[in-house]
Amino acid sequence: GVPQEWVPEVAAQAFAGQASPAGKRIRCSQLGAPGVVLLGDAAHAVTPVFGQGANSGLESCSVLGQALQAAGGKVEEVPAVFDAARKPDAHALYEIDRKAYSFFSKKDPLDFLQLLSHVLLGTILSKVMPFLYGRQPLLLQLGSAPYSRILSAVERDSAAAAVLLAGLLAFVACKIAGLL
Repeated sequence: GVPQEWVPEVAAQAFAGQASPAGKRIRCSQLGAPGVVLLGDAAHAVTPVFGQGANSGLESCSVLGQALQAAGGKVEEVPAVFDAARKPDAHALYEIDRKAYSFFSKKDPLDFLQLLSHVLLGTILSKVMPFLYGRQPLLLQLGSAPYSRILSAVERDSAAAAVLLAGLLAFVACKIAGLL
């Protein structure tokens, strides 16, 4: 079963905040403990915005298989190996889903703008410099690229888009002021 020391934290997280009409999003601080490994929605439930619930559950099963092999028969090592291998992607999926759902919840438009700027800038860069950027933005490769890589690309591209926008605004301001 679930370790007793987890129960208060799990209960607090389950009842924290208002329930979303799209479902409850879950982000566990720990995916494994002695004798326990959390998989699928128990470990990382997301809203249906990107349709990644079942996919991420299957990925967790695959990572568990790898953890079992890596532990080399030492079953007591499996939860820690699994946690270290799976948590970065599970947490990244949570963040990607949170940013995407912000468009529908209208809570923080900057979160959704990060995803949008990644897709727009990434699409342009993938056409202009595919040898440097790749064939398409990683967000458009959900299910085939690790969520942690996708989140890093979103953060990188949204920061680059902000710098480009700031430069464009400075240029326009200098043009209007007659400095250029």
